[in-house]
Amino acid sequence: MSIMISRSPRVEVIIQGARARPLSNGNLTANGSEQTLAEFVGTGSVYGSVGLDEMVEDDTVVIRQYIQQIVGNSYHLYGSESYSGVQVLPVVYFPAKATTVAIKTTLKQTSGAYKRYRHDFLWEG
Repeated sequence: MSIMISRSPRVEVIIQGARARPLSNGNLTANGSEQTLAEFVGTGSVYGSVGLDEMVEDDTVVIRQYIQQIVGNSYHLYGSESYSGVQVLPVVYFPAKATTVAIKTTLKQTSGAYKRYRHDFLWEG
């Protein structure tokens, strides 16, 4: 397995010969609306993770993934998962999903005091 990380302004990670590029990373502060964590438009595969380690007993968050199958059409829900309270396994990992149009991952905190959610998404194509 070949892994290379470059710290230049243009960050590239090479994993098994494929070139992974950063799509979206950082901290998203929830505000009660459905917020986009990552959105990719084009041909490629997208994967990543979301940290739920700041959640406490009264918190509930919903993470959804949408896929657009035809250019110009709306997104269609691919998957939706709700998480409540303190998470024993606080990282949600999203394996690679391929698209030729677009894919989007969102987060909505539906209860509790608004938290920050770390996330990191990459794309290959």
